[in-house]
Amino acid sequence: MTIQTTAWLLTIGGVCLIGVVFAVTALRNQKSPDAGTLVNRSYRIRTWAFWIIVVVVTPVMLYTLTLLPYGATAHDDGNVQIVEVTGRMWQWDIEPG
Repeated sequence: MTIQTTAWLLTIGGVCLIGVVFAVTALRNQKSPDAGTLVNRSYRIRTWAFWIIVVVVTPVMLYTLTLLPYGATAHDDGNVQIVEVTGRMWQWDIEPG
Protein backbone atom coordinates (compact mmCIF):
# COMPACT_ATOMS: atom_id res chain seq x y z
CA MET A 1 0.00 0.00 0.00
CA THR A 2 1.41 3.39 -0.99
CA ILE A 3 1.54 6.44 1.24
CA GLN A 4 -1.12 8.12 -0.89
CA THR A 5 -3.48 5.17 -0.41
CA THR A 6 -2.82 5.19 3.32
CA ALA A 7 -3.45 8.93 3.51
CA TRP A 8 -6.65 8.54 1.49
CA LEU A 9 -7.96 5.78 3.77
CA LEU A 10 -7.07 7.73 6.92
CA THR A 11 -8.81 10.81 5.53
CA ILE A 12 -11.97 8.89 4.69
CA GLY A 13 -11.91 7.23 8.11
CA GLY A 14 -11.47 10.57 9.86
CA VAL A 15 -14.28 12.19 7.90
CA CYS A 16 -16.59 9.26 8.70
CA LEU A 17 -15.64 9.44 12.37
CA ILE A 18 -16.37 13.16 12.50
CA GLY A 19 -19.70 12.56 10.74
CA VAL A 20 -20.70 9.86 13.22
CA VAL A 21 -19.74 12.05 16.19
CA PHE A 22 -21.71 14.93 14.71
CA ALA A 23 -24.77 12.76 14.05
CA VAL A 24 -24.71 11.18 17.52
CA THR A 25 -24.28 14.58 19.16
CA ALA A 26 -27.11 16.11 17.14
CA LEU A 27 -29.47 13.22 17.88
CA ARG A 28 -28.69 13.09 21.62
CA ASN A 29 -29.03 16.84 22.13
CA GLN A 30 -32.46 17.45 23.66
CA LYS A 31 -31.95 20.83 25.26
CA SER A 32 -29.53 23.71 24.90
CA PRO A 33 -26.84 23.88 27.61
CA ASP A 34 -26.00 27.15 29.27
CA ALA A 35 -23.15 29.20 27.82
CA GLY A 36 -20.67 28.49 30.62
CA THR A 37 -20.96 24.72 30.23
CA LEU A 38 -20.66 25.01 26.47
CA VAL A 39 -17.51 27.16 26.70
CA ASN A 40 -15.83 24.80 29.16
CA ARG A 41 -16.65 21.77 27.03
CA SER A 42 -15.41 23.45 23.84
CA TYR A 43 -12.09 24.40 25.45
CA ARG A 44 -11.65 20.84 26.70
CA ILE A 45 -12.31 19.47 23.20
CA ARG A 46 -9.98 22.05 21.66
CA THR A 47 -7.14 21.07 24.01
CA TRP A 48 -7.73 17.36 23.33
CA ALA A 49 -7.77 17.92 19.53
CA PHE A 50 -4.58 19.99 19.68
CA TRP A 51 -2.64 17.26 21.47
CA ILE A 52 -3.97 14.60 19.10
CA ILE A 53 -2.67 16.67 16.19
CA VAL A 54 0.71 17.18 17.86
CA VAL A 55 1.13 13.52 18.82
CA VAL A 56 -0.24 11.88 15.66
CA VAL A 57 0.06 14.28 12.73
CA THR A 58 3.51 15.73 13.43
CA PRO A 59 5.39 12.38 13.40
CA VAL A 60 3.52 11.29 10.27
CA MET A 61 4.41 14.56 8.54
CA LEU A 62 8.06 14.29 9.56
CA TYR A 63 8.22 10.67 8.36
CA THR A 64 6.76 11.53 4.95
CA LEU A 65 9.23 14.40 4.60
CA THR A 66 12.09 11.91 4.90
CA LEU A 67 10.79 10.11 1.80
CA LEU A 68 11.23 13.16 -0.43
CA PRO A 69 14.11 12.84 -2.89
CA TYR A 70 15.40 16.40 -2.35
CA GLY A 71 19.08 16.42 -1.61
CA ALA A 72 19.58 12.83 -2.72
CA THR A 73 22.98 12.35 -4.25
CA ALA A 74 23.25 11.12 -7.81
CA HIS A 75 25.14 7.88 -8.25
CA ASP A 76 27.08 7.88 -11.51
CA ASP A 77 27.87 4.24 -12.07
CA GLY A 78 28.11 4.57 -15.84
CA ASN A 79 24.59 3.23 -16.37
CA VAL A 80 22.85 6.51 -17.19
CA GLN A 81 19.65 6.71 -19.21
CA ILE A 82 19.01 9.96 -21.05
CA VAL A 83 15.37 10.83 -21.66
CA GLU A 84 13.56 13.59 -23.51
CA VAL A 85 10.76 15.10 -21.45
CA THR A 86 8.01 17.38 -22.74
CA GLY A 87 5.70 19.05 -20.24
CA ARG A 88 2.12 19.66 -21.29
CA MET A 89 -0.79 21.14 -19.39
CA TRP A 90 -2.07 17.88 -17.89
CA GLN A 91 0.67 15.38 -18.65
CA TRP A 92 4.33 14.65 -19.13
CA ASP A 93 5.62 12.95 -22.28
CA ILE A 94 8.77 10.97 -21.47
CA GLU A 95 10.65 9.32 -24.33
CA PRO A 96 14.08 7.73 -24.54
CA GLY A 97 16.64 10.31 -25.71
